Amino acid sequence: SETFIKSISSDGRSYSPSLFSMTENVLIKVGRADLASALGNIASKVKVANTALVEEEELLADCPDEFLCPIMSIIMLDPVLLPSSKQIVDRSTIARHLLSDQSDPFNRAPLTMDMVEQDVQLKEKVKQWVEGKKNSK
Repeated sequence: SETFIKSISSDGRSYSPSLFSMTENVLIKVGRADLASALGNIASKVKVANTALVEEEELLADCPDEFLCPIMSIIMLDPVLLPSSKQIVDRSTIARHLLSDQSDPFNRAPLTMDMVEQDVQLKEKVKQWVEGKKNSK
């Protein structure tokens, strides 16, 4: 799916084009050329998605500080308020944090995803800024 392809291409910790080619070579050696071909197709799609992601990151590099997540310094496309610390972070960042530690990273108070509150106003401001940058491209 497109979501899966985008997820792979945006995972800076584990995405590497060379891993795909090495895996294809292993599949061919073990007699699974059919899977190697399918993996090659996925690799091509991931490469395209990654190129688009890099271009978008360059376009949005001058993002205002108020739109950056204080944890990961990424643009907060889905900003949420942490109830106890009153910090605003990106939903995906806090969701990832909560997989290993069910506490607010700013004050260690207990925290679950159902406790975070969407910041609709900031989300709209970020969306307008991103659209403006893309339109002026």
